[in-house]
Amino acid sequence: MNRSMIDLSELVRRYEAGEAWASIIAAAGVSRIALWKRLTRAGVSLTRRGLADASCARCGATTTRPRCSIGIKAYCGAECYRAFMREQGAGYRQHRCGQKRARATVAKVFTLLPGMVVHHHDKDTDHNDLSNLAVFTTQSEHTSYHRGGKGLPIWDGRMSAHPTDTAAHTHDVA
Repeated sequence: MNRSMIDLSELVRRYEAGEAWASIIAAAGVSRIALWKRLTRAGVSLTRRGLADASCARCGATTTRPRCSIGIKAYCGAECYRAFMREQGAGYRQHRCGQKRARATVAKVFTLLPGMVVHHHDKDTDHNDLSNLAVFTTQSEHTSYHRGGKGLPIWDGRMSAHPTDTAAHTHDVA
């Protein structure tokens, strides 16, 4: 029988202090499932597992969010998020066929796959010059980019030296 390198009270203390699971598992010398079972048997509530406190990027209020998104701005609610986005610039100007036209413009120089998102740098969906457009692999990457995370475009019209050079901008489909 595999015995833990540290006692149960220490496991509980570390978990409740917010220590990462990987660190606790390494110190305990057990598997993730074994740690989960021990904490559950000890009466520890695991419903807040993976959550961390963060400050709202707009108003500063304390809010809770997943630990996996620690490097991304947090907001206490939808109202603060929308207000923050409005304060960042001119704001989003949606045109009825803006995305469709933007995709057609980018498709002339870059192969777009289903699910890829075309982004307008100036937030004006009627402004479809290549220098104003960028492509993200997924909506998740696009959202991460807007929220200050690690989402990066796979193609950016501002970076292309020769926007009409199709070979330089064709996405390799594997």
